[in-house]
Formats: sequence, structure tokens, C-alpha cells
Amino acid sequence: MEEQEINFKHALNSATLFSEIRKTLNVVNSNHTEWSKEVTSLIERAEEIIKKTFHVHIPIEWTIMIAGLHTLASQITCLTIAQTGEGDLVKERTKYEILLGELRRLLLSSNLKLHSSTELVRQILLQPGSSYEELRAFLLLIPLPLLYWQSKEVNIREPKGNVVESNPMLRVIVFLDNAPIASPTLLKSNILYPLKFQVCGLFWNANAIRLRLDLLTTCPNGVFSVSEFILEKPCCIENGEYNGELSGNIIFHSGQSSLIDDIVFIVRGAFLNEDGSFTEIPVIGHSKLCLRITNDDSTPLMTGNRRMDSHIEKLVTKLIGDCPSVRDELPDLLEILQALTRLLTTYAQEAIYKGRNDVTEAEFQKTVLRDLRLMLNQEKVQEHPSQAGGITDISYHGVIVELKVEKKKGDREFISKKYAPQAVQYAGVDARQVSILLILDLTSKDNPPGDIRNDIILTDVETHGGIDNTKKFPSKAFVFVINGNMKTPSDYSR
Repeated sequence: MEEQEINFKHALNSATLFSEIRKTLNVVNSNHTEWSKEVTSLIERAEEIIKKTFHVHIPIEWTIMIAGLHTLASQITCLTIAQTGEGDLVKERTKYEILLGELRRLLLSSNLKLHSSTELVRQILLQPGSSYEELRAFLLLIPLPLLYWQSKEVNIREPKGNVVESNPMLRVIVFLDNAPIASPTLLKSNILYPLKFQVCGLFWNANAIRLRLDLLTTCPNGVFSVSEFILEKPCCIENGEYNGELSGNIIFHSGQSSLIDDIVFIVRGAFLNEDGSFTEIPVIGHSKLCLRITNDDSTPLMTGNRRMDSHIEKLVTKLIGDCPSVRDELPDLLEILQALTRLLTTYAQEAIYKGRNDVTEAEFQKTVLRDLRLMLNQEKVQEHPSQAGGITDISYHGVIVELKVEKKKGDREFISKKYAPQAVQYAGVDARQVSILLILDLTSKDNPPGDIRNDIILTDVETHGGIDNTKKFPSKAFVFVINGNMKTPSDYSR
């Protein structure tokens, strides 16, 4: 049994450390690397003091301070890697997110009583996007009690991180096709992709002979094949921590029928024990994989042009990857994208505006409106709805399609930047991130039009109110360009 005693030297050490923590947090070193080393040193000293403190007398303030310093050190390391380019930013960022999640769990579950000003800072930390300055300010406001009670016998009951042996944990980073996985990730069917798991665990069960990782999903087994991922017991386990790498492959035998839904895999970790039983352990980090599988022979849009369908599919997949919040817009958006893709290919094949540079926007709109109503529900294709203080051209289930005629400059990037803001303003007031531009290019065609896929673009649109990549709902626009005023193909050889 462990006993306790009042130890004034222990109290003096905790008071000295408390003073040095305050001093370090009060002075931000412009050299982030050196400051990170100072914070790491404080963490080591704090954890050593906590080891010597009788467990029933460890105040929650010290537990939160140590967790906060761990998070701060990782956050500073991420900043240093981003500035210098030296180090594994993906791995460190994953570590930071795990530490921040644990800190937030402590803040939510503890009975820590704080001054009203400190409570306000705590609420900021519980929101996404908090900075290291806000974390530093919060740590400065935490009062740290002196630690008088010390264990008579100093037993290291738990390793770094205050994780007890009865609660092992596994951090996983997944590499798919030799790159850290993003969510969602687009794969092709019938291609064997390398799949690798980098693991870092706390506490290997005494009776465990190996560790197994499985991918759990509702996707039928016949749709995909995946390797077994098994890690034999490491020969080196230091302070309860072990590392390993599991490599294999995954292949999907068919593509999806819809771009809207992900195929979701949950990463499950379990120890295989000597008696043949399994003991499941919590997995953090890349614990869930979201994939989308395409098939070159059968694509979801089905416009009749396989290459065009594949091109639109890739643009939509990029859109979802950049803006996961657009999922609610997809059902109607996919229908109008399909219709416009068919319209673009039909107009190009028939060259309906060949040799004409006198087409007005009114004529262009009349033709497009008629053809879209033939393809889609006539009642849902609306003309000239009023929105955002202006008149839009066409709306389908709330998806804005703005029509323009360009006679001066045919550069696609120029056209996108010139006209996309108008469509975005119309869409934005209806809480939509995505709008569509349909442009008739009547500029002189000194060179022949090239691959029609160059005429369908997904572009970012800058909006008012700050840096766009920090906004939760950035704006995007699909740009479709129809070539008019074209020459006869034989004219280019004369």
C-alpha cells in the first residue's frame, strides 16, 4: 500500500515550478523552437512532481495545466514546422488535435471553479480554431495550489500522459497510395492501392501476443478486398509506449452509383491474447476513413459522354473535399450540372452559334431556358427570379445559373473572375455556397477550340468579410463556357 506524508520540500518544489510556469507563459520568445523547449522542460518537471504526489491530493488544476502545456507545445511545434518546412506537419498536427481533444474533455468534465474572466477564455478554447495565444492566456489564469502531500514510496504508477495501464490507447495515422489520407478520398475501381498504418500505442496488454487493425464498414465484402493488418508484440516498449507500421493493400471491384454518399470505414484496434480472445482498444487520430470509388465504365452522371461525366465527377468530388458543408446542395446541383453538361456538348457538336457574333443575352437566355425545360422539370426551371436586390437569369430548385455573353476576351480565368461574383451574391442570400455561370464566348477564334473539358471549371470566388480559407462556408462557382462565333474547321488550314 502506498502511504502519504506532508512534505514541505515537495511544496517548495511545486511553488517554484508554478512561478517558472508563469514566467515562461508571460514571456513569449520570438524563437518558437527555444520557447517550445522551455515548455517541454516545464512539462517534464510538472509530471515528475505529480508522480511524487499522493494520488488523492492531485488537484484538477495541475492535471489541466499539464494537459494544456502538452497541447501548447504541440501547437508551437506545428507553427515552427509550417514556418521552416522541417518536420512532419501531418503527424504533429494529428498529435495536436488529439491533445486538444483531451484538454477540451477535461475542461468539460472537471469541476474546476474559475473566475468569470477565466471562464470566458475557457469557452473560447472549447470552440474550433482557437489560437496558441488564447491557450497561453487561459493557462496564465489557472491558479495552481501547492502540493504538500507526497507519497512515502515513489512508485511510477502511470507513464507520461497520465494514462493508466488498464486503459490502453492507440493513435493511428493512415497513408493511402503513399500519402496521408484526406477525407473524402477519391479512388478508382480495379486498382490495387497501397495502404499503410503508422501506430503509436500506450500500454501493451500483458497477455497480448499481437495487435490487429480491422476496417469495419457496412459496404458488402464482395465490393472490396483488403489485406490483414497485424503487429507482433514490439521488442521495445518504453514507459508504456510502443510504435509500429502495418502495410498492405486495398482494392475496390466496382464504382459507386452516387457521388453524394461516402463509403465509410471505422478503424478498430484489438489485442489478440494468449487464450485466443480479443481485447478491443480505443483508436484515435485517423479512426474513420471516408472514400469515394469511381468506375470509368459507369459514372454517376450518365450524360452519355464518359469522359465528360468523369470530368464533372472529379470537380464535384473536389468541391465536397474542399467544402463538406455543400452536401445538402448536391441533389439539385448534380441534376443541373448533368443538364448543363449535355447542353454544352450538344451545342458544341451542332455548332449552333457558328459564325455569329451578334447573339444577345436575351436570345441566349431564351434558347437555354427552352432547352433546360425540355431536360428538367419545366415548373422548377424559373426565369428571372428576384434575389439579393437584382434579377437572376435562371434558377433550378434554388441553384442559381447566371447567363452572360462575352465578346472581348475569351480567357477562361478572366471570364470566371469577371462574372462569378454576381452569381455568388445571388446564391449567398439563400445560404448556398455554390452557383453556376453559363457563358457564351463570342470572341474571335484565331485558334480552334480545344478539349471541351477546358470549358467546364470549378473556381473559388473571393467574398467580403476576411480571408476566404478561414471561412466556414466559402463560395464556389461552376463555370460552363459555350464557344460561339466559330470558323469552319477547314478555315484553320488555309
